[in-house]
Amino acid sequence: MSCTQLKALKTTAFVALFCVLLIPTAKGQTDGSAPSSNPEPVLEPAPAIPENKVADVRIVLIPKGMDRTVVADRIHVKSGDTLSPQAVSDDIQRIFRLGFFENVQVTIDDEGKGPVLTYYVQQRPMVETVDLEGVDLDEEKQGQIESRALAQAGRFYDPNKVQRLVTLIRKAYEEDGHHFVDVDLRVEKRAENRVAVKIVVDAGKKLTIRKINIVGNTVLSDEEIIQFLANQEEGPLSFMSDAGSFQSELLIQRDVEVIKQLYLSRGYVFVRVGRPRVSILPDRSGIHIEIPISEGQQYTVSEVDVAGDLIDPASVILEKANMEAGQIFDVRVMIDDMKNIGDHYRDRGYAFADTSYDFLPDRSNQTLKVVYKIQKGSLVDIGFIEVTGNKRTLDKVVRRELKIQEGDLYSESKLQLSKALVVRTGFFEPGPQGVQVRKTPRRLDDGSIVVDIDFHVREQRTGSFQLGIGFSSFESFMFNGQVSEQNFLGRGQTLMFNAMFSSLRTLFQFQFHDPYFFNEFVGFGVNAYNISEFFQSFERKRKGGSLTWSYRFTDYLNLSFTYRLEHAEAILGSENNRASSPVARADRIGWTSSGQLRLSYDTRDNRMFPKSGQYSLLAFERADELIGSTSNYNRILAQSRWYFPFILGTTFRLNGQYSVINTEDPEGVPTYERYFAGGIFDIRGFTRYSLGPSIQIANDREPGSSLREFVYGGNKKVVFNAEIEVPIIPSAQIAGVLFFDTGNAFAEGEFPTYDTMRKSVGFGFRWWAPIGPLRFEWGFPLDRRPDEEEMVFEFTIGSAY
Repeated sequence: MSCTQLKALKTTAFVALFCVLLIPTAKGQTDGSAPSSNPEPVLEPAPAIPENKVADVRIVLIPKGMDRTVVADRIHVKSGDTLSPQAVSDDIQRIFRLGFFENVQVTIDDEGKGPVLTYYVQQRPMVETVDLEGVDLDEEKQGQIESRALAQAGRFYDPNKVQRLVTLIRKAYEEDGHHFVDVDLRVEKRAENRVAVKIVVDAGKKLTIRKINIVGNTVLSDEEIIQFLANQEEGPLSFMSDAGSFQSELLIQRDVEVIKQLYLSRGYVFVRVGRPRVSILPDRSGIHIEIPISEGQQYTVSEVDVAGDLIDPASVILEKANMEAGQIFDVRVMIDDMKNIGDHYRDRGYAFADTSYDFLPDRSNQTLKVVYKIQKGSLVDIGFIEVTGNKRTLDKVVRRELKIQEGDLYSESKLQLSKALVVRTGFFEPGPQGVQVRKTPRRLDDGSIVVDIDFHVREQRTGSFQLGIGFSSFESFMFNGQVSEQNFLGRGQTLMFNAMFSSLRTLFQFQFHDPYFFNEFVGFGVNAYNISEFFQSFERKRKGGSLTWSYRFTDYLNLSFTYRLEHAEAILGSENNRASSPVARADRIGWTSSGQLRLSYDTRDNRMFPKSGQYSLLAFERADELIGSTSNYNRILAQSRWYFPFILGTTFRLNGQYSVINTEDPEGVPTYERYFAGGIFDIRGFTRYSLGPSIQIANDREPGSSLREFVYGGNKKVVFNAEIEVPIIPSAQIAGVLFFDTGNAFAEGEFPTYDTMRKSVGFGFRWWAPIGPLRFEWGFPLDRRPDEEEMVFEFTIGSAY
């Protein structure tokens, strides 16, 4: 059998399989040593192999020491088998797949009793150490590379794996803007068939993007295009972001596509974006990027139609489309139309309905007919519904939010609503990874197909424990202990205990709320408290509690009833224990026994970190002597909070609140029930509780005493807030905020007007720390009075509205 006859042997999986395979060894070679690693090529036909059975199979390990049975188990050719080149080739493949060897050779020797096969197996060296020198990257990338390096130590040396590590290092540095990285790989042989691997990195100078040129554009300017690219030119504030860093993969995979989409959204259907040209400036001081564009002509839509599997008349299906004849073609509208039409089918049970499109251009008139093509597939039921990824949260907490059940006809809108309701609980990480819906088709025994649904969740921290000493801008030193859990025992219940001591207030509070009491739509909550707090001219003490029952009519509409029993008193005297002149009916004490009806509407996307939606409520409270109240009154509260996603990942928030309390009591509304404004929780830029109706009173009880202002509070309060929250370090949940506040508290007979509303602007920073949300805010009154401060700084631990 000649070398030509041995082509059936597979040689790609090993380093060297010589044509001496199955060729008898030279006469006298019987010492068991490995054949020469560089044999002379055989140009003449080899002697024919005897048509004998295999007499013996031998294994030679180089170096010795490994258990030979590891190799023997992979050799299927046995003594007595008919010699087959393919069988020997398969044995070599199996040995190489072990990953322990770098060279395998096979020779044959005819000792007179038949062919004797000898497998010479050269073992890879063992990696003793992998050292990295000069690698200095951010924590995440550094950890990934060090982990890869550590994983190779103590294993057989694999040049391919080491080279992949080198490639990973180069890529990591290129992502950071280092494009002349020198990576030196050194492999040092050690005793006992071991090697030491050392990777030395010289990152070189970091190059940034100095200039981006768009060539061929006339419709859009360079600036209009570049602002949407991931690659940006270096600027004076680049040190605060990734601006200026060259990202080659994003340039090809994202930026080119972004430019196409910009033109397609403006009717340029046949735009072409060439491959970007990247060059290094002659002085190697930066990078220059040039992107060529051929814009083509702008097209107008001449007609919109549907084709394919129609489950409704075309006119009904086209009601789901927003693209109309006469409009300039916009790819964004087309994509939305395809989704809307597809969802229309998927809501009818066609889970795998597919919507594509076709263009019929009229180039002479620059018009375009758009045809949506539909393939409906078959009707599909929902199979199994699983909840995965939850470690603490009980399955039922997720399942009770779902609008789909096993066995239901598939509905895309109900599935997406279910996901939104699960996200809205706030128990899972924000963003697309927090709650994922995974759909898996499964064929049943009868041939029909169902879709199994997996709600895969990633839980976030919902509880906090705080114990320590703090400092507040308006309370000086404070001692605080708090335990709070929004998902108590994974049951979706809220439990909180808080104790605080400061110069202005003492607080003990316990709260519990279960939105699904006894697993029904009925909720239950309990609140108990003992609070003492100083205002500018008096101290208010309250202790009591409340019980709340609620019923959820829909996913967004909730009705609750709260009974409150509270003992309260207002004691004249300031926080500095300064004596106060008496004020008629200001020093009050009594019991409040009331019932409150509250109707709320909540469409927030996340109860803990809302980015969109609204929370609105309307409440009516009645306190009456018939149920044990010292005074009778009616209180009405209306409030609405709105959240809007804004530009560049920001959130725009609006909050409006109006509340009024009236009484039949001839002494008026008790001081402890009146409204005060000012401070970080309503109108920033003004000292806490400093706004509201006031009178001038004597500073002390002596005749001729100077006068001072006594804020006695109003029976009405109006507050309006507008905020823009800007993410600064999203991963650490640190954000900045710009705000405008206006409002005031008003006395009986007074009515809110623009002139009587106090106004302020300001900025701040927020950090959702493990102990709770921290707020640092600077407010500036726009209509400051002589006795008011130009700027009020406040910080506290508490929620934003």
